Amino acid sequence: MTLQNRGHFRAFAIAYGDANGFDDCAVVVEKGRVGTGANPLQLANFVELNHLKNPPLDFWRDHAANVDAAFEDIHSDLIAMQDLHNRMLQLGSNFPSHQQFKVLGLLALKTALMGTPIWAREFDHLPPNQRHKFKDLVSGWADSIELGIAARLGEDKQKKVA
Repeated sequence: MTLQNRGHFRAFAIAYGDANGFDDCAVVVEKGRVGTGANPLQLANFVELNHLKNPPLDFWRDHAANVDAAFEDIHSDLIAMQDLHNRMLQLGSNFPSHQQFKVLGLLALKTALMGTPIWAREFDHLPPNQRHKFKDLVSGWADSIELGIAARLGEDKQKKVA
């Protein structure tokens, strides 16, 4: 290995903050995977690809599984929300209507999709006054429904508001 290559390897190790960078580059050249005339960028790319094989790819797989699990949770939570909404309507609540639940829930879903880092531009962009979060929608609806239930049961409405 030439003195010039050793300098490139050391520069790589320092630039990337990789204590093993110098040794990794030396091994790469000695095994003939990259020619001795390789520039530091070629060496850096080769070593980085070599390091990418194990932990980062495992983390990428884990994150993908987490995204799939989150969508499964969203699915089951939305079914539970819909079932509870239907039951409240059956018990005499008239708010929110099916249409309100559907339209405002869709806006909350679009708001969430707008926040994705990769596909945000693939979805309709909502103006700020149409952006909603499920938690805020349901919290407001639940407050109104609680007041309606209290009135139907003859309870003091002021006590609930305070």
